[in-house]
Amino acid sequence: RVAERSGFALEGVERGRLRYGQVRYDLERHARLADDDVNFD
Repeated sequence: RVAERSGFALEGVERGRLRYGQVRYDLERHARLADDDVNFD
């Protein structure tokens, strides 16, 4: 949620990308271009 509040847009989700022990977690990819408008509301 920090990335979204900082103006980064969700680009996609990598299902099961991260593994801690025997448990796999999804990874959200965020991106922001230098010329994107940022709203810090």
